[in-house]
Formats: sequence, structure tokens, C-alpha cells
Amino acid sequence: MKFFTPALLLALHALAVSAVPVVNPSDIQALDDTSRDISLNDADAEIYAILKGTTTNITVEDGAESNSTLQTRGGGNYHIQCDQYWSARQMRIEKGIEYLDSLEHRPYLQKWRCSRVSCSWRSAIHWCNDDPNHSLELGSFAEIGDDVERIIDECSNVWGEVSGTLYHVDGWRVVVKKTGDVSGDPDC
Repeated sequence: MKFFTPALLLALHALAVSAVPVVNPSDIQALDDTSRDISLNDADAEIYAILKGTTTNITVEDGAESNSTLQTRGGGNYHIQCDQYWSARQMRIEKGIEYLDSLEHRPYLQKWRCSRVSCSWRSAIHWCNDDPNHSLELGSFAEIGDDVERIIDECSNVWGEVSGTLYHVDGWRVVVKKTGDVSGDPDC
């Protein structure tokens, strides 16, 4: 019995360790293929319709809450949607804004791509080019930081946390969220 108990515990530990799921980065793919069918839930369809300026008959499920706004920025429209992801620490996101403001080069993204531009203590800032046909270059990383400030103004809560996405009508967005809420999103 003395040998059996440690051997059993060792075997159970080995089984538990081998059962831990591993995310292979090569399994993560960007949506390059425009021939793929993409299904949108009601909230996504509503945002897509706003960004494309279409007038479609979109209904939101009974009981669904919407916490979003449509505002004008420098002659263009943007739409903010809060609480789509796990909330990040606002203090860490504000440090991310300082970091983005300090960068001197211009942010560039290929078509239909996202990039995490700041991450500290599981609090991340992403920007995405949702245009499937054209790459995107901004004047500076401060533009992303400005959008993050707008997300904080609109979406922060009383516990010092924030989660939100700012969608631009010209096909790009900025996301503030806690890491690890979706497969393939590593912690920092």
C-alpha cells in the first residue's frame, strides 16, 4: 500500500498535466478569405449595419442590453460598444496610452488584421483593420491612444475597470480588454 499511494498520485498528476489544453499559434488564422461565410449575432449585425450606413431590419433579442453610442469625430463617425470582453484595469490601460503616445513611428496593419499594441498586467489595447481590401496606416499611435481615452470615458466602471470597442466607419477599430478571454489571446 505504501508504494501504491505515491504511484497513484504520480499517475493522476501526469494525467492532469497531459490534459491541459495547449493553443498552437499556427492554428490561429486571420480572416483573409473573403469567400468564407461569417455569421453575425444580432449585436454584430447591428454594428455592421451602422458602420456600413445600411438600413436593414435588425432586431435585438428581447432582454438584450445595448450600451453603445454613435458620435462624430473630426468629420467622421465612430461607434462605441462597451462590455463585449472581460474588463481590464483602467490604470494599466492609461499606462498603455502613455506608452502609445511615446512611440514615434506610424502604426501600419495589413488588410483584415488585428494587432495588440499595448499589454500590461493582462490589460490590453488592440487595433484592427477590418477592411478586407486595403492596408491601413495611421498618422501616429496617439490616434489609437485618443480612441482608448474615448473608450475609458464611455465604458469605465466604478471598480476602475474598462472594456470596450470603438468602431470607425472607415473600417478600423480599437479594442480595450483583459487578455485571455478568447482562445489564442495570450496573457501579458
